[in-house]
Amino acid sequence: MADFHDVRLPPIIEQGAEGGPTYSTSIATTLGGHERRVSNWSAPRHKWNVASGAADEAAFAALLAFFHARAGRAYGFRFKDWSDYEAVAEPLVALGGGAWQLAKTYTSGGQSLVRKITRPVSGTVSLSGGGSLDYSTGRVTGGTGGTWSGQFDIAVRFDADEFRLRLDQVDIGTAQLDIIELRE
Repeated sequence: MADFHDVRLPPIIEQGAEGGPTYSTSIATTLGGHERRVSNWSAPRHKWNVASGAADEAAFAALLAFFHARAGRAYGFRFKDWSDYEAVAEPLVALGGGAWQLAKTYTSGGQSLVRKITRPVSGTVSLSGGGSLDYSTGRVTGGTGGTWSGQFDIAVRFDADEFRLRLDQVDIGTAQLDIIELRE
């Protein structure tokens, strides 16, 4: 992906981020008060506010520099969601032709969501069935399938081209700066 910088947001900013998974549901309410709900997306799209992680001057400067280096929304980058960044013995999804995709499955009450993992973290992944892993796609070629364990990042981009800042004092300010998951 030419519009993607394979670099991760600094950990000091990631750890203070606020947000998580977002779904899109349309709801039509009848005159009798009954609802008809339609899920518009088959999987969530994650979104976070990262300015809340810039708690001191050094972190704020790092966030501003990172924003400039990505030219606002122009380039995607890696983000570690500290609430969900590991997989343990997760089955690989067959793509056909001896290719497999890293995935993570979430199950509750008999319902499952299979999440495609496209940005595994180099040096953390083990494959029970062998094969060669592409760290920029999460695809495994060769091997016999099986399971995988390791860490993963999420491909994201800034959700605005503007870095809005409110200066409370000369060196202290607050900002609103969202990032949003890229579908890959």
